[in-house]
Amino acid sequence: MIPNKNNFCGGAFPDWLEVNLISQCNGRCAWCIEKDGYHPEAKAEWFVIAESALRHGSKNIILLGGEPTLYREIQLLINILSAAGRDVWITTNGSLLSSAFVKDQLTGIKGVNISIHHYDLTENQVITGLQIDRSKLYEAITALHKAGAVVRMNCNCIKNFVETVEGMELYLEFAKELGVDKVRF
Repeated sequence: MIPNKNNFCGGAFPDWLEVNLISQCNGRCAWCIEKDGYHPEAKAEWFVIAESALRHGSKNIILLGGEPTLYREIQLLINILSAAGRDVWITTNGSLLSSAFVKDQLTGIKGVNISIHHYDLTENQVITGLQIDRSKLYEAITALHKAGAVVRMNCNCIKNFVETVEGMELYLEFAKELGVDKVRF
């Protein structure tokens, strides 16, 4: 099967570099592709990661995990990459996001993808094992917008959770209330 040419996996976005910062995650998503993936024993320091990413030459750099917000030197990495003219993005489960975290750890970020898989955060906790406070999430999204970042929410359509058009519409309403810019199912 050939991926859709307009899909990221189809190579429609050649000027992107994916950087897996950390293998640890505080979630327990059953479908996680990183859970049983390759996890090298050797770890690179943040400045080595920055140098390597800059040598790659991609304009857009997306920081991934595990859960990249657990990476202690994330702000140092963002500083170097954005100062070099790169657009830095992050994909997170949202559990550590707060307005303070955005100000302290995500200054200079171009965009954030937040993977939340249900419009009811209690149901999302069943799916991911993560407790997310709606008001803290809203404040974090507001802080990201004030900093000029784009915010997108990702939702896997999961049987018995969000699997119908009605469920998707409820999720879209949830995302709209939080003030996100885009949603991807």
